[in-house]
Amino acid sequence: MQYIDRGLMPPPPPFQSKAAQAERNELLRHMRESSQRLSQTKPPSWQFHLAQEEILSALDRLFKGKCAFCESRAPLNARLFRPAEEAEPLAKSEFAHLYYAWLRTDWGNVYAVCSACAMAARNQFPVDRLDRGPLPTTAELEAFTNENYGLWRWPHRDRRQLLDPCKDRSFANHLSFSRSGDVQAFSRLGAQTIAVFNLDRPELVASRGTTFESHVQLLLSELERGIPPNVFDFPSLEYGGAWNLLLRRVLDRIGRRLDQSFRFRSDQIAIVIERIWSTPIGRLAIRDALQDVRGPVERATVPRPPARGEPRRLVGVHVKNFKALENLELTLPAPITQDASVGREAEASALLILGENAAGKSSILEAVALALTDDRTRSSVARSPISFILDPTLMGSEGLGSPGTASVRLNFEDGSELTLAISGHFAELGATDNLPPVFAYGAFRQYASRSPKKPPKGHIVTLFKSDSLLANPEEWLLGLPDDQFAMVVRALQRILIIEGDFEVVKRDVDNRRCLIITKFGSGPEERLISTPLKVVSSGFRSVLAMVCDVLAGLIALQPRSERKSFGEMEAVLLIDEVEAHLHPRWKMQIMAALRRVLPKATIIATTHDPLCLRGMHDQEVAVFNRTLKAEAAEADDLPVFVEPVLSLPNVENLTVEQLLTSDFFSMFSTDSPAAELNLAKLGDLIAREANGERLTDSEQITLTSLRREVADALPLGSSEVQRLVEEAVFTYIKRRRTLRSSQLETLKAETREFIVKALESY
Repeated sequence: MQYIDRGLMPPPPPFQSKAAQAERNELLRHMRESSQRLSQTKPPSWQFHLAQEEILSALDRLFKGKCAFCESRAPLNARLFRPAEEAEPLAKSEFAHLYYAWLRTDWGNVYAVCSACAMAARNQFPVDRLDRGPLPTTAELEAFTNENYGLWRWPHRDRRQLLDPCKDRSFANHLSFSRSGDVQAFSRLGAQTIAVFNLDRPELVASRGTTFESHVQLLLSELERGIPPNVFDFPSLEYGGAWNLLLRRVLDRIGRRLDQSFRFRSDQIAIVIERIWSTPIGRLAIRDALQDVRGPVERATVPRPPARGEPRRLVGVHVKNFKALENLELTLPAPITQDASVGREAEASALLILGENAAGKSSILEAVALALTDDRTRSSVARSPISFILDPTLMGSEGLGSPGTASVRLNFEDGSELTLAISGHFAELGATDNLPPVFAYGAFRQYASRSPKKPPKGHIVTLFKSDSLLANPEEWLLGLPDDQFAMVVRALQRILIIEGDFEVVKRDVDNRRCLIITKFGSGPEERLISTPLKVVSSGFRSVLAMVCDVLAGLIALQPRSERKSFGEMEAVLLIDEVEAHLHPRWKMQIMAALRRVLPKATIIATTHDPLCLRGMHDQEVAVFNRTLKAEAAEADDLPVFVEPVLSLPNVENLTVEQLLTSDFFSMFSTDSPAAELNLAKLGDLIAREANGERLTDSEQITLTSLRREVADALPLGSSEVQRLVEEAVFTYIKRRRTLRSSQLETLKAETREFIVKALESY
């Protein structure tokens, strides 16, 4: 790391653009809101984007094509030094989410950063004040907005605990490097900087070490040949700042050997080394000093803050002989990454599972919940382990005995695995540390007027016990500190659908209730309406109870000194029948809302409702089908098994009508249950008619109706073609429900081919 003079590069033109000015104006209006509303609402969405060619080009010139923090010559991105919102650790303030929204359009806050440093830093910006200092005044915001230049001209009052390459001119009192590439800290700022940007990551240390070794060999070679050394252009060299600090350490070792003290500026290092090399004893001292600095520095250092084990991210599930699931494997989709340039928010990894009743949808949720939870919580579900082992008689087999054991294997992103073996007891094998917290909910998610005196252990009981009630969220909300209450309301506001324009949630402590304040109308007609939580709909209560249970659990897991925003908290969220009790408009938004409020979570949910697929993306939906085994299956195989169908159309491109009639729901019509039943019988109708059986009037009408649809789609007069197409359609309808997914694809292909040949013969 080395000093960068930002005064050499004025703000690029995009910082004076209409988008930048519009964002400053929007933020100014937002910051003028009442303190209560300001604490409970997010800053305006981004209109100004950093990934513009002029900005990236200016950063490349300013930072000499290197990362501001690790100095790698890797692909660089424009990154805000002080995060745009919810800087961590979260401020002990109702306004924690606002730090540092006013610097989003400040050129002085935009740095060139490699993806590895950006990924390590996330939203971290440690400071020496729990409240991060006062928010900017209205006068400062107005002046910044009116100038429309893109430079914040007022001092930061947060007392940062990171080194800033654009403010700090010397790093010798903060960092030290060894010839092998290792880095150590002499100060708290240095230690925090190493930790936040992960400047001691193995691949970076190795790359630095290789570069240092190359510089050392070139330095010695050119000194021996009497050529002016070519390794002192620190601003341009990869790891130039670190190399400068390593040479300072070399000169310190030389001084000790020669009993001399060298005083020099960075631009004088070459002169000092050449002067020392000019004497035989100096040459020997340089060679010895270069050996001395292979290891760590001799003086006292400040250790980097200990890294807390990040929860492992769940990426796969494999269950064997668990309830109705004989052998089923799922791979979880990757999370959706944020892309501010196209207005895309980060979203949690999510899988939505569809299927008929008794197809094993709830079973997969139970399997994951049991594997991730602890022994004490498992015992609280009050069910014998044996009850989770597959019963062959329930899958159509009378002669097979119980397999005796079941297993649930979870795969994590880091390559580790956790297996829960189930027999007469539960046994965990593999990775049992740093597991993500798990929250699991059954289809019945309600709460009583009073929370139970002894709340259930863990957050999975309602998935296993449908009569269990969740804690009363209103009581919990009333007891929260102001800063946590504001944070929770900001999350709830994005999930709960509220009629009218949301204003605030007020706590009426005297009457032990919370009121949702909404605004209806505008101007003279404007009215504020107060709605007690006690009178909201059952769907509202269901979502409120579940979400508050999750948020309460996440808050309880966070050390006060290291509090994260909900957007940075990892968890696994399992929801059975996510659509339960919800209004259609809410069904279409619930998955997207949960994913955006908890983007670091992994969500697995089940549904019967196609509206819930709004909010899912391609390859994020699976269908569980109960399917007959092939005739050639082994004698000891179950005749019926649950099969996941994963090769499905892109759900983002389908209408609700198409969703219902696609393989997602295995329906052939959306007209009515009666029409669905008639269509399912069509294969039998055509067969019976061909065999000379007499059809009833209603059956004849159904058959005639479909024949008319087929005829309308075919060339006039092609009665033989019509008959062939009818036969293909009816055969397909009759067989599709009993086939597994691979067989269904074959049937589709055969049907298409048959129809094409019939049309070609016309």
